Amino acid sequence: LMNGDFVLTQAADLAALASGKTESTLEQKVCKAWRLALCRLPSDAERELGISFINKQLEIIKTEDMKLPESVTPGQQAMTNLCQALLTANEFLYVD
Repeated sequence: LMNGDFVLTQAADLAALASGKTESTLEQKVCKAWRLALCRLPSDAERELGISFINKQLEIIKTEDMKLPESVTPGQQAMTNLCQALLTANEFLYVD
């Protein structure tokens, strides 16, 4: 599930939605991704982890000169990676 084509496509679509025209800051994008995926806003700790995750992903993408899909920016890929993690989180997969 985590690396299947369906999940990767859905993660990219979710990242595009979360990075919409009205979300200008990274914090807003992270919060929107959480809201869309999990139907709730992230806690303060989750929000900080999400922002930190994206920043670390950007650093890895840039320092390791990773090959990205055509016409995908490092920022888009980092957001997609966060959305992939959200879509495969236990909270998304199982109802308590």
